[in-house]
Amino acid sequence: MATQSLLMVAATVAAAVIAGIIGTFLQFVVFDLGEQELLTEAGWWGYVAAVLLLALMVLPPVTGIALGVRARRLGERRFGTTAMIVNAAVATYLVFTVTATLLFG
Repeated sequence: MATQSLLMVAATVAAAVIAGIIGTFLQFVVFDLGEQELLTEAGWWGYVAAVLLLALMVLPPVTGIALGVRARRLGERRFGTTAMIVNAAVATYLVFTVTATLLFG
């Protein structure tokens, strides 16, 4: 269980790549924004798209935290705790950096 929790860090990388591809498509094709423009410059729908992309990127670490908690309950205390801390750090980093970029662009 704890190993699966740590694998969620790798899944976060995959989710970030997928979110980047979707975000680029939204930026250039759907919202017709320039290269240096953020999704938030597209108005309300840009904010909705940005929040959904952030949720896509944060979903694997949140799942990893849940798996780490389950691993701790099953007796893998140290490995489960490590997995929880790593996933929490990744999720926190993603939320703060993306939110700061959206707010302060």
